[in-house]
Amino acid sequence: MFRRILLSFVAALIVLVITIPLVTVAARLPTSPVSAALPSAADSPTPEAPAEWVFQENWWLQPQVMAQSPGTFPDADGNPIQLSLLLDYESYTKAGLTVMNFYQGDVATIHDLHDRGILVVAAESMMLTYKPAFGTWSELEGPPELLEAAMRDPYGNVYRDDFGLKDLFGWDDSFVTYSMLHPLWQEHMLEMMKAYVDAGVDGFLYDELVSGSAGEPDFNPYTMQLFATYLVDTYSDEELQALVAPLGIDDFTTFDYAALVRDYLPADMTDLTRDDWVFNPQLTGDLPLRRQFQRFLYAANQKAALHLIDETRAYALETRGINLPISTNADPLVPPAYFLMDKVDFFTSEIPYSDYDYFPGARTIAPLKLADYFDIPLSFLSQLTARPQLAAWGREKTVNLYRTMIADAVASGGSFNVEIHNQDLEQDMDAIGPYYHFRMDYPFLFDGLEPVRGDIGVLQLWESMLYSPYEHPALLGLFGLLADSGYQASAIFGGGDDFLQWGDEPEFSAPDYPLNPQDLAQYKIVMIPELYQLTEGHAEILMQYMEGGGILLIFSTPDTTGDVDASDPLLGQIMAARGRGSTEIGEGKLIHIYGVWGRDFIENPDPSIRTQLVGLLEAEGLQPEVRMVDTRYLAATAYTSPEQMVVHFVNYDHEEGADITTPTGPVDIEITLPENLQFN
Repeated sequence: MFRRILLSFVAALIVLVITIPLVTVAARLPTSPVSAALPSAADSPTPEAPAEWVFQENWWLQPQVMAQSPGTFPDADGNPIQLSLLLDYESYTKAGLTVMNFYQGDVATIHDLHDRGILVVAAESMMLTYKPAFGTWSELEGPPELLEAAMRDPYGNVYRDDFGLKDLFGWDDSFVTYSMLHPLWQEHMLEMMKAYVDAGVDGFLYDELVSGSAGEPDFNPYTMQLFATYLVDTYSDEELQALVAPLGIDDFTTFDYAALVRDYLPADMTDLTRDDWVFNPQLTGDLPLRRQFQRFLYAANQKAALHLIDETRAYALETRGINLPISTNADPLVPPAYFLMDKVDFFTSEIPYSDYDYFPGARTIAPLKLADYFDIPLSFLSQLTARPQLAAWGREKTVNLYRTMIADAVASGGSFNVEIHNQDLEQDMDAIGPYYHFRMDYPFLFDGLEPVRGDIGVLQLWESMLYSPYEHPALLGLFGLLADSGYQASAIFGGGDDFLQWGDEPEFSAPDYPLNPQDLAQYKIVMIPELYQLTEGHAEILMQYMEGGGILLIFSTPDTTGDVDASDPLLGQIMAARGRGSTEIGEGKLIHIYGVWGRDFIENPDPSIRTQLVGLLEAEGLQPEVRMVDTRYLAATAYTSPEQMVVHFVNYDHEEGADITTPTGPVDIEITLPENLQFN
């Protein structure tokens, strides 16, 4: 059944509700701070905080308004400053704050926050000594007793880094950076964790948990010993000889990888920077055993991360009798995050808005759809690299930008952190506060509803991810393209298959999330945003899906699929279909598009790409669940329950810098109701 509605969109977020009996209500967040159309919880008396703070089980599964906590440097005598003296509680109240996230402060402030009814999630870095709540050392130098655990470059120099942020924020120095693998550093991490747990925090966030020091040049002598042991334990004698025979290595009891690297670097080099190690493949890309070393680092850091998680849970249970939630700062789209999906309780993710020119290109829908697939809550904050520009624009020129950020996250099933007083960020909370507590004010728009699954599954293949581990414009853009076209789509993940990348082992081992044929069978069409590689096991499952009547839609270009080995019969059949447009396979078909529409859309979200997509899908019998006529950058995300259907509309037509959101409308909208909401 169709229901036609005419709406005009000026605000960043409008929510349409269809219930039984049929009633249509628009809950609209305006562009000026006036009352919304529906009753607001803000009008209710604020409940008093309990006299004694009681830990709330499963609080992270309930809607929350989080803030990224500002940190504090020690005073002139090296003593920590009480953080509560610096907190803007008036702004937090306007935002409806319920959780102080990324907390790095003193015990007194934890109690102060609890007295105000605010939960506290403490944070510690995997590589840095955060601004100390329980110590007196300088953050830049770190405690001298931990110097043995500092990362070293191959020349033995203590490794320091500013992670590219010194120039952004005008910092004077870089940080001593520590090896997550060293037992001294792990002991320090556990001591900090225990101090926070004893202080009564409500959760613990391990920053950089997904990779720790694996992305850095970690040539600490202890790491070198672990790597030598790893080689012997991981490879057979024959495999090991094939790897090291050309290098003249025959004794692994004395093997020092740092010395080997020095021998292959230019003779006049005396230090190795992170830029050299990570971003200079001409210098370090062909170093012997480089990929084996990186694979070892990721595996060893994962083991260390799991140890910290287990110890944290055990200590909280033993000392306080609680199931303390564990969180991390991670993007669900990056490969190292997948081994944590069932190990932590919620994610906080930095979104690199500036990488995609903010809106309409930058969206949170793709990571949120993957988080929904793994059933893990996800909140967002702006990436550090974007913050200097946000701070330069100031509170007056970021009102509509933050409104769009918050609306974008909420409409897709997540939330956005309050960011005041972090790297000089300011927010006009009178104007954007209603966006933060919108989820809390109107629970009936969210509680008990599930995303409309639709007939489209978007498949993120592990083997394709690794060709661009930290940037996924094809996936990000395809989900945005579908939402702007009114189609409701879900994410599917296909891992579990290890493979050779460029003829060698990838840096990351495949996570234990095999591609599930039942996941594919739920959808009439499965899309692969950008095909780079395809394993034999995944080819077999995709063939089964098509033979059973499914439609596989692949986007690729000749340069992205050049490494696929088509010698396997099933792989050959799939790859041979490229360039034919549409190929019948069993009861289904394979459709190949020469081009990567998702990547094109994120770079230039032109409505003409939507027209192509809608035309292609309608030819296969798929109508958009929310058909929108004469729209530019308007997206629809639908949710349903046995009693109602809720559609979130977000207007992404925003111009950063000027901070202008261009109204769209009037819009002719046609909604296809789920079967449970059909009427006569």
